[in-house]
Amino acid sequence: MAIMNAALFKEKVLELIITCESFEISAMVQKEVLKEEIIQRNSYVDELKDKLNAVEIENRRLKVDLNGDFTMLGSLQSEVSALEEQTLSLANDRLQTNKLSMEVKYSPFHL
Repeated sequence: MAIMNAALFKEKVLELIITCESFEISAMVQKEVLKEEIIQRNSYVDELKDKLNAVEIENRRLKVDLNGDFTMLGSLQSEVSALEEQTLSLANDRLQTNKLSMEVKYSPFHL
């Protein structure tokens, strides 16, 4: 009986050793898989950071361009206003000249 118990005990110990080794191998494989996943994730994060930096640089450049466009638009608006005023002034002068010449033409004192 003691020999049977010892044989059973030895068999159980061997099963437990095999199970432990299996767990150790599985843990090592999982650890390597996780390391690889972390490396891939970090690479992806770095790629996204690079893309974000490029987008931020482009955004700053576009803001500078937009500010320049607003400045140019303001200047253009001032120039258009000045041209409108000059046009109105010339039109008024022309109307006054035409009015005077019409008055002179149709004046009863004009021979």
